[in-house]
Formats: sequence, C-alpha cells, structure tokens
Amino acid sequence: MARSRPGLIVVVLLIAVLGTAIVPTVGATDPPSQPGSEVTRGEPGLDVYLTDDEVTPGTETNLEFEIVNDGEIESGTETDRVLTAQGVTTEIVDDGPFEATSGETPLADGQIQDGTVATAHQQIVVPDDVEPGEYTVTIEVSYSYVAAVSRITENARKDSNTETYDVTVEVPDEPRFAVVDTATEAEPGTSGDATVEIENVGTETAYELEGTLASDSGISFDGGSAQENLGDLGPGDTAAMTVDTDIPASMSGGEKPFTAEFIYEDEDGVERTAETARGSLAPADSLSFSLADLEGDLSVGHEGELEGTVVNDGPRPVDDAVLVAETGSESLAIGDERYALPALDPGEEATVRFEVDVSEEASEGPRQLRFHTEYTAGDGMTVESDPFTERVEVEAGQSFSITDVDDTLMVGYDGEVTGTVTNDGPRDVDDAVLIAEPQSDSLHVEDTRYALPELKAGESADFRYPTDVGGQADEGPRQVQFTVEYTDGDRTLTSDRISQRVVVDPREDEFSIESVDTQVAAGETTEIVLEITNERPETLSNIDAMLYTDSPLDSDGDEAFVSELEPGESTEIPFELEVDEDARETTYPVEIDFEYDTERGETELSDAYQHPIEVTENEGSDGSRFPFLVTAFGAVTVVGLGVGLWLRQS
Repeated sequence: MARSRPGLIVVVLLIAVLGTAIVPTVGATDPPSQPGSEVTRGEPGLDVYLTDDEVTPGTETNLEFEIVNDGEIESGTETDRVLTAQGVTTEIVDDGPFEATSGETPLADGQIQDGTVATAHQQIVVPDDVEPGEYTVTIEVSYSYVAAVSRITENARKDSNTETYDVTVEVPDEPRFAVVDTATEAEPGTSGDATVEIENVGTETAYELEGTLASDSGISFDGGSAQENLGDLGPGDTAAMTVDTDIPASMSGGEKPFTAEFIYEDEDGVERTAETARGSLAPADSLSFSLADLEGDLSVGHEGELEGTVVNDGPRPVDDAVLVAETGSESLAIGDERYALPALDPGEEATVRFEVDVSEEASEGPRQLRFHTEYTAGDGMTVESDPFTERVEVEAGQSFSITDVDDTLMVGYDGEVTGTVTNDGPRDVDDAVLIAEPQSDSLHVEDTRYALPELKAGESADFRYPTDVGGQADEGPRQVQFTVEYTDGDRTLTSDRISQRVVVDPREDEFSIESVDTQVAAGETTEIVLEITNERPETLSNIDAMLYTDSPLDSDGDEAFVSELEPGESTEIPFELEVDEDARETTYPVEIDFEYDTERGETELSDAYQHPIEVTENEGSDGSRFPFLVTAFGAVTVVGLGVGLWLRQS
C-alpha cells in the first residue's frame, strides 16, 4: 500500500491539468457567448441629505449626512449585490467659509444596499466671525459596485464612481454668549466673590437672559452652581455675574475651567437655550515663602540645632505667620515644630532656629525636612502655604566601607561572594557582624550574618558568602546590600546600608552532543549512537536522556540512562531509530533533552537539543515503481481525453 501513493498523486495532477486545458474559461469582464447567458446589469443611485443644517460660530461641529441608495436594474432580475454601493467614502471638497477637518472618511459599515440609508460624518470648524446666513458645502461620495454579473458563470465585473452633492448649511441669526473676563480674590483654601463678565457675541437681542455657572474642576459657585438673571442683553453688550466661590485648599493655582449655560426669550417671547459657553477662573495667588541657608550640627545620638532664614516671597505682607517643620523620620525629633515669624513685608526675611534630637538608631547621611507656613487670610480662614523641602546632613558616629567585591556566580549553580570590610572609625569595634542582603529572589545566601574579628579604626577584614543562584534566574548584574551591626556600650547600632554589584554569568549547556553513528537507511530500523559530554563544573548523576522524533523518523527505544558523569567526562548513548521506507535521502532533526541530578541533590531538566540524522537510500530498493507509473500515466491520459471530449459535446 505504501508504494501506491505516488501513482495516485500523478493521476490527480494529470486530471487537474487536462481539465484546465479543456474547459473554456469565462473572462472576468466579458459576458459568456453561449445562448441564454444573460447578464444582470445595474448601478447604485445615491442621494445625500443633511440631518441638521444649523451650526454655531466658534464651534467644531459634526455634520451628519444621510446617504440613500435607490438604484435601478437595467435588465434581468434584480440582484442585491449589483445595486450595493461598496467601499463608500465621503469627503467635503468645498467647505465654503468653514474649515473641513475630517478628510476622506470611510463609511462605518462600508456599504449601502439598495433601498437603505447610511449615515456619514464630517467635522467642520465654524469661525467666530462668520456672518449669519445660508452657505453651500459640497460633499464628494466615492464607491464601487458590481457592474455586471454573468448568470452562467457568476463572474462579476466591478466598477467605481465618484459623485458630488451640494448641501445647505445655515448659520442662524440669534444671540450667542461668551465669557470675556473673570476675577476673584479667593485663594486656595478660602472662599470669596468671583466676577464673571458675559458678552452677547451674537446678532440678536436676548430678552430675560438667565445664566448658570457650574464647574467640575474643584471650585464651586454658591455651594454648587450659581444662577443669576442678567436682564436683556443686546448684540455686543456685556453683563457681570457676581457669585460666591469656594476653592479647596488642596487645589493648586492656575486657570480652572467652568461652564456657563443660558436661557433667554427671543423677540416673540419664545424661550430658547443658547450654546454653552466655557470660561476659566484663576484663584488668587497664595502667599509664598522660602527657606535659605539652612545649616545644622546634627550627629548620631546627639542633640543639635538647625538654623536658617525665612523669606516672604509675596505677593502680600504677613504679620501672623508660623513656620512649621516636619522631619518625616522617627530618627529625628524636633523639640518645637512651630516657629512664630515676625511681621514680614514682601521680600523681608527672618532667622529661625529648631532644636533637633538625633536618635542612636539613626544612620549618617542627608535628611530631607519638610516646611510650610500657616497664616490668616483676609476672610479669617487659616491658610497653609505650599510645602518646601530642605536637606540637612547628619554626621555619623561610626562608619564602615566595603571594597574588592568579587563573585563566582552562574545560573543554576552554587558560587560565592567575597570582599573586604573596613572600619572607617572613629571608634574601634570588637563584636561586629557583617550582614549581606541580596536584592534579588534569584540569589540565596545560606547564612547572611558573617562574624567579623576585632577591628580597630582603619583596619579591614575579608569576608566570604556561599551563594546559590536559582536555575530559573536570568543572567546579569544583581545588587547586594551590606550592613554592619555593632555595639556601643549597652546599645546595639547598625551602620548605613552599603550597596555592591555582583554579576550572574549565563547558564551554560549541561551537555555537548557529537555524532558517533547517526546514518540510517530509509525503510530500516537502526541503532544510532551519540556521544555526550558533561560541560558543567560539577558531577551530574542519574542522567535520563529522551529522544523525540517527527515523521518520517520514529523510535521505540527513545530513552537512554547514564548513572554519572564528572566535569568534562564523555560517554556514548544509543537510541533505536526507525525510518519510513518512502523517506527522502536528506538530513532530518531529532530532539534530545536530559533530566539529571546536581551535586546539591536537585533534579533539573535541560533545554531540548536538536541533532541531525542522515537518511540514506535503501540499497535493497528494486525500482519497481517505474512500470506502475508508466501504466498509471497511460490510464490517466485516456481518462483525460475522454473527459475533454465529453465536456466539448455538453
């Protein structure tokens, strides 16, 4: 049975070739010439309408177009696909006094069937100064359609078309309103009056005009939204709305947006709603302060003093301000955090002092202190200024350094981190412990506490940490932090953290594989032999090798076992390999992976290795396929000619 497949393939191929040559092909564009091969012809018929033709000056408006398809068939029975406009796009090609911004835009559904209506959208910008009236906008609609369909072959010919349509856009003659000015004395954290000036920028008078202000930016008008009657407002006239404004203390300065909505009566007494106007309100500037020349004599375990200069940066005088200091650290304690300032005009300065206690557990280095001022605003509310920060230095009572850090780390192996710790003084230590903390979960230090010998100021000691690198770790740099724990009297102190960089080398392949005997013949089952070498710097045991194959290779003996391999040691492993008899004479890949135990007692699974297998021709083949192929070829020829004659007569 295995030898019959090529013959069948030849039969199928010859029938396909002869059939193609005998059956006439109907062209994609010309209708067939046989009797009764009627062709359905037709073309979409589109009309365009504007659903809402009014636009407002000073806005960006979405024009919504309805496109109606009402095509006609010229002959034959109606066919939906002939009358469907496909790949429909729209574009405003003449925008009149407006600015079209959408460009060529495809229809959402892409097509319009006969008798249906589709919606297209185009954006235009309406200038502020456009005069009321009617304006013509020209929209271009492009589409394709099936121009002809053969009723016999169902072959179709497509065509395309582009048409333009004029629509009328109206700028109505009506009142319009804009926010032209705003002002307030309220600053963040306070409330006060805000004045909003409104102008009628339209062309008609608004009667009994009523305005409503609202904002979702944090400020509030009259506790929520503010409403006020502005009376009659003619074109170019202005009116002011004065409302109570609350500004949260958490709000920063800058313009805060709000909306203004309007209801009015036209000249016939009909109530109408105008377009929403938008404005912004900037809170009054808060008082600002800065702190300069901050210095101190702080050290671990001692009390010290901070001294600096506060400046009133304006914009107003202040006579009841308090400077508040916050450490943000449990290791620093300020005796009195509130320092009362004298009266200060804009630009004036005053000296401030704070007593600071540095705990014994503190470490040396810079600290960041946070300051702000509190003062009374004009309406009696207490206002907190924006915070500012300053850095101060805390001198250490004892310090250590780490140098000459080296490592022998590799993915999946034990290694070590070594280096030198130095007592930089100023005191001697006799019971210090060096603590190592890897900053990566892929590094594991069995014992993180390394006992140091007695170290006088300036003396050094070497250290060594056995370190395990996980088998799933990535290669590359890692950070290890070191601290020294030591005693001073009855207190246990800890040094600052010292960060050092170590590097994890990439994981190397566990084994290398070489061919010993990997040549097999088609149709045979053969034992192949591979040589594997342990490339790891440790002895590997219980090595279980698995072979994986794909057609035309197969294996019933796909497993080999090696009890132990020392570093650099090699051994040969056999596998049984079967090759299909119709396999081509070429090289095929097989995959091999290894499960093994490390010296740490962990079981690991290697990545898959690919190895080439050379398949040769079976020397026992007698070439008996050829007569069968000749016979099959002749049979196919006869069958093909018969089919061709039958097709011509039908």
